[in-house]
Amino acid sequence: MLDTGSMTLLAFPHFFPLFIMRLFFTLVLSVWVVLSVFTGCSSEGGLSGLYQCEGTVTLNGSPVVGASVTFYPDNAGGEARVAGGSTDAQGKFTVTTLKPSDGLYPGTYKVTVIKYEEYGPEAPPTKGDDGEMIPGGRAVKNVLPAKYEKQDKTELTANIEKKKNTVNFELTE
Repeated sequence: MLDTGSMTLLAFPHFFPLFIMRLFFTLVLSVWVVLSVFTGCSSEGGLSGLYQCEGTVTLNGSPVVGASVTFYPDNAGGEARVAGGSTDAQGKFTVTTLKPSDGLYPGTYKVTVIKYEEYGPEAPPTKGDDGEMIPGGRAVKNVLPAKYEKQDKTELTANIEKKKNTVNFELTE
């Protein structure tokens, strides 16, 4: 009885290198997947060494709803990353670096708080350079005091410790 699979390879030797390349690629890919799983990746896919952080943002004593709170590493070590969160109806936020509410690396951060609102008339759709229609919309502006808007101008800071942290920001006009 003849093995037609072997005959095909023998009859068409130009397919043999393709078979070897596919086998090699599969082997390399398998090794890469195994190494990725067992080296440097946590089982949850997050970052290690982060500490949870939550807080509240108020303006003149009232909760700020829908603001973006961003933490910029100031003196937080080499691993620190920019992180942030958004305020809810009570002005409360939790900080996310990679996964929801995972927190921050310990250290000092400069903090910005921005809340954009639409204003002015609705702009009509326009045609882009490539001929595609760009939807219209309204202009937006930050409705919070400008002194909290930029990383290099903000006076807000947070010191994140190796524990669950609570930082509250009372904004003033």
